[in-house]
Order: sequence, then C-alpha cells, then structure tokens
Amino acid sequence: MTPATKYQVKYLSIYIGLIVLVAAVITIGALVAAR
Repeated sequence: MTPATKYQVKYLSIYIGLIVLVAAVITIGALVAAR
C-alpha cells in the first residue's frame, strides 16, 4: 500500500464516520421532536 493510498483510506474513513455521526444526531433529534 502506497502512502498516498493510506492517506486516502484514512481520510475516507474519517469522512464516513462524520456522516454516520451526523445521521445519528439527525435521527435522535427527529425521534425527540416526534414525542
């Protein structure tokens, strides 16, 4: 694995993690608001 690929994978995993986190916050917010 080249250093460039390693950096790309690291950046991609961080990006996916942020998306999942935002999606979870929106879902929880929607559930709380629906009460």
